[in-house]
Amino acid sequence: MTLVNDTLIRSVGQFSADKSKIITPTDFEFIKYADGGAEKSFDNPRAGYEQYLTAVSKSLESMGKELNSLRKGSASSMTPCIDISLGQYVQDKYQFAMSESGGFDSFLLSLGYNGSVNTIQSFESMGDFNTDFRWLIPELFREAIRLGMRRAPIYPNLISAEEFIAQPQIKMPYVKMSDAMPTYIGEGESAPLGHVAFGQKMVSTKKLGIGIQITDEVQRYVNLNVLQYFLQDVGVKVNMALDNEAINVLTNGEVGNNNAAAVIGVKDVVAGFQYEDFLRAWVSQATLGRTPQSMLSNVEPAMKVLQLPEFTNALMLLAGIDGKMVNVRTPIPTRSSYDIHGAMPAADQVMIIDNTASLIKFNSQALTVESDRIADKGVTGTYARMETGFAKVMVDASFILDQSVSIDDYGYPDWMNPFAYQAAQTFRTRP
Repeated sequence: MTLVNDTLIRSVGQFSADKSKIITPTDFEFIKYADGGAEKSFDNPRAGYEQYLTAVSKSLESMGKELNSLRKGSASSMTPCIDISLGQYVQDKYQFAMSESGGFDSFLLSLGYNGSVNTIQSFESMGDFNTDFRWLIPELFREAIRLGMRRAPIYPNLISAEEFIAQPQIKMPYVKMSDAMPTYIGEGESAPLGHVAFGQKMVSTKKLGIGIQITDEVQRYVNLNVLQYFLQDVGVKVNMALDNEAINVLTNGEVGNNNAAAVIGVKDVVAGFQYEDFLRAWVSQATLGRTPQSMLSNVEPAMKVLQLPEFTNALMLLAGIDGKMVNVRTPIPTRSSYDIHGAMPAADQVMIIDNTASLIKFNSQALTVESDRIADKGVTGTYARMETGFAKVMVDASFILDQSVSIDDYGYPDWMNPFAYQAAQTFRTRP
C-alpha cells in the first residue's frame, strides 16, 4: 500500500540545512522534515513526499505520548492541562489543514486511510505493519467523542470563562461589601481608613470517566465513519452531564461554600409570573452592576413566561411603563436569551443569570482516551476520562424567581438589595 496520495503531492524543492522546512519554488511552505540526516534534494516530487510521510508515520508513537502529556498537565511542575486535538497538533507541527470541525481528515488521507472504507482493524496492517499506527486508534475515538461534545450544550452560554489548571483543587477569591464610605473631615484632620474584606473559597474539579468495549467483529467489519456516529453519542451524554453540573452549581453553589442562589417570590402568587416580576429583577441586578442576559427553566415555567404579552409583543415591550415613552437610564434588557433544561425544577422557578459573572469552568485534565486489549473476551476496552468542575464567580449574578411564593415572604436578601444599600451610603460624620 502506498502512502502517497496524488492529490496531495506538491512541488518539492530542497530541504533547508536544519530540516525545519522544505524550500520550494512556489509559495507553498512544506512541513517539517522529521527524519534528520544531511541536506538533500529530490528531483522527483513523489519520492520526496513519500519519504516525508514515512518519516511522519514513524513519529506517531511520540505524537500520542506528547498529546497525552499535554492533556493531563502536571501538578508537580504546575503545568496546566491543554485541551488539544490531534487535528490542532498536526496543523501546528506539520501544517496539515484541519477540517471545519477541527478534525484531522487530511492527515489520515495522506497516510492512506479513508474512513468510508477502512475499519479500525485496518490500522494493524497499515504502513507496512508499522506498529506506531495503533497510537492513532484512541485519537479516532477521542475525535468522535469530541464531535459529540460540540452538539448543543447549554453550559457554554452560562459561564463567563473556561480555565485550565494544574491541580484538581484551586482557591478562588471573593470580595465582600466594602466599608469605605468617605467621612467629613475638618481642616488638618487625617482621613479615617475604610477596608475591603477579602475571602477565599476552595473549589474542586471532579473526575469523569466512561468505558466502552468494542468487539473484534465491530473492529473488523464496521468502517470508521459508521462507528463514529455511535461514539459521538458518548460525547452528547458527557455534555448532558456537564449541563446538569453547571445548573446544580448555579442553583446550590459549590459543596461547603454556602453560596446557593437566592429564591425571590412574585408579587401575585395567584397570577403567577408577570412582567413586573421580571422587570423588578432586572432593575435590581442592573443596580448591582450586573447585566441580566439569560433565563433558565424547565419546560412548564417556560411555557408560562414565553406567553406573557410583553414577551410576545415587541411593541408593548418597547412602549415603556404605562404606555409612555420613558428613557430609563438604568440598564434594562430589551432582549434576553432563554434556555430550557430538565435539570431545573419542573414547575414554578425561573433563574435569572448574568453569564458574564456567573460561573467559571475549570479543567484539571482535558479529555483523554486510552485503549486496552482484553484478549480473552475478544474486545478492546476504550476509556475516556476528564477532570472538570464549575465554580461561582459572583453570588449575586444569578438568582431564582419562584411563582409559588410571595415576594413579601421571599424578598431580596440584604446582599442583593441595592436600594437599601444605596440609601445607607451617605457621608459620615466623625464621632
